[in-house]
Amino acid sequence: MTEVDTNAAEAPVLFEERVAGNGTRIGIATLNAPRTLNGFSLPMAHLLLQQLNAWAADEGIAMVVLQGAGEKAFCAGGDLHSLYQSMRAYRDAGQSDIRGNDYAAEFFDVEYRVDYLIHTYSKPILCWGHGIVMGGGIGLMSGASHRVVSERSKLAFPEITVGLFPDVGGSWLLPRVPGNGGLFLALTGALLNPGDAIYAGLADVHVAEERRSAVFDALLQVAWSADAARNHERLSQLLLSLPAMRLPARCWPMPRRSMRCAQAMTWPPSSNASVPCRPMMRGCRPHRRPLPPVHRVRHGWPSNCSAAAPARTWPAFTGWNTSPPCIALRMVILLKASARC
Repeated sequence: MTEVDTNAAEAPVLFEERVAGNGTRIGIATLNAPRTLNGFSLPMAHLLLQQLNAWAADEGIAMVVLQGAGEKAFCAGGDLHSLYQSMRAYRDAGQSDIRGNDYAAEFFDVEYRVDYLIHTYSKPILCWGHGIVMGGGIGLMSGASHRVVSERSKLAFPEITVGLFPDVGGSWLLPRVPGNGGLFLALTGALLNPGDAIYAGLADVHVAEERRSAVFDALLQVAWSADAARNHERLSQLLLSLPAMRLPARCWPMPRRSMRCAQAMTWPPSSNASVPCRPMMRGCRPHRRPLPPVHRVRHGWPSNCSAAAPARTWPAFTGWNTSPPCIALRMVILLKASARC
């Protein structure tokens, strides 16, 4: 093992290099702020950007591993505390134009550069997304070539809870979630378990947390080469050769939710189909009472249960029935019903 930084015990990111059997090396970057759930800070971003560029230019580095310190989280998102402090200091200095906040501008600039570098990295990157992976953590993980989740992984885009839109590549990732599920995730900040993450395309493989050290040891036994494409294949083969970790049925609710999202985006699905008053699936508990008629009409809900209910084409952006808040309301109601299954 070769230490890149011998005084890194308190560094925001720990870097090390492990020598594989044939003399090639594996670079390991560990986010080192477990007390803040490895919140992604500006010093972290600078260090990671510099080291990833150095490893990309080093022919002796075959692949990179990205992980987080501690047992609770890979990365719970951006360092909002430091951003908030910078905004308060900027405002207390009598400034009002938010574009002049140098700290915030530098933070997002460097963070996005790191995310882009990971997305375009030529060498394989194995990201171990254990525990909490949210916001900026998904930005780091999503661009990796090989993304692992464990039984305790919880992914989310919680930006809406602080009045922000999903950034760090969210506008590219979320539209690719099956069944319009990405819109639901963006509007609600809902949590994804390991099965959800794989279904949504935000992770590739599920490996038990207890096998992490065994996987890292196996990486050292691989005959890595100077060809990045071949190293990608060899890493994929290694992960596929691991004992299959079958997720329980309760870890796959996202397909049901995606189906409800699709129904919410086109309601009713057909003018010839029977439309229920309340979205339900077999085994779901019924609502205690039906929605009032005014609520149904304003939000595009059918006013009765007959098969002759007028068809609506979605979206046709006019009036109450097609406003974005109504999209969110439709999804929340439908998905709450499906989540009870």
